Amino acid sequence: VNNSSGRAHMSLASWGRVLREVLRVEAGAPTIAAATVAGQTTSPAVTLNATTSYGMGWLISTRAWANGKVLFHDGSNGANHSLAFVAPVRKVAFLATTNGFDAPGGQSTKA
Repeated sequence: VNNSSGRAHMSLASWGRVLREVLRVEAGAPTIAAATVAGQTTSPAVTLNATTSYGMGWLISTRAWANGKVLFHDGSNGANHSLAFVAPVRKVAFLATTNGFDAPGGQSTKA
């Protein structure tokens, strides 16, 4: 199974492991990357608007359902579309994928 986001291709199991590592970074737990590097991934680097920042591949905002901070990323490789949400306070991540890369395919992953 291919998964797409940022044009990365991996199995859904591997994408799940990436999300688990992001949760570990947010919890301050040891990860496969050095702490100084891992923290850059989920730290705001660019402010996009009053409620959303961008940090090395992740949009960073807050949502009521997440009880605070939420990281999200979506993307397509031209054949598939995926959307990932990470809610560190709730210690949960969600992943939606589809084999439709066009506008209807991308919309099908959005809540």
